[in-house]
Amino acid sequence: MTDSGSRRAAWLAAAAAIPIALVVGVVVFTTYHSRMRDTASTAAASPSAAPSPATGPVTLPVRTLPAAEKQMCLAFVAALPTALPSARPPAPERHVSAGGAQQNAAFGDPPITAQCGVTEPSVAPTAEIYPISGVCWYAQTTATGTEWTTLDRVAPVRVTVPKSYSGPGQWANQFRDAIVLALPSKKTPYNC
Repeated sequence: MTDSGSRRAAWLAAAAAIPIALVVGVVVFTTYHSRMRDTASTAAASPSAAPSPATGPVTLPVRTLPAAEKQMCLAFVAALPTALPSARPPAPERHVSAGGAQQNAAFGDPPITAQCGVTEPSVAPTAEIYPISGVCWYAQTTATGTEWTTLDRVAPVRVTVPKSYSGPGQWANQFRDAIVLALPSKKTPYNC
């Protein structure tokens, strides 16, 4: 490639990357600002309320992610609500400890967790895949609950729903809006 061809390719790459970075930045800023305002108004409304054990920090593993995936996960976490509204009462967001808050989130007690940028699971050709509200999910039952992992996102998300919650698919679907907003889809062989 010629020197002017290299410069042109670099310019085109920069021209494509800048709008994406701006959109992610606006989403993160807007959502973070909104969450901080909601947190401040909640604290002002109940200054004497003592934190319950159900709102303590949750420890989740942290993966080292490529820069682009890290930005997408940050936008995903910023787009999450401050509580899962389907719970009665709504399951409040819980603090995720040391470093994990930029790509992980937790809600309620026991915590329903969402981890962004996880390794996509190996899926057997005969496995059941769940297309729910525009997101392609794969569910795995564990000893403690169900892990729902997206199969159609550039940065996969795993939502872990403890056994004490009924209808684990509906809980995974609570994360749908943030997934669709922040994480680009990719082609899959799963027809979803």
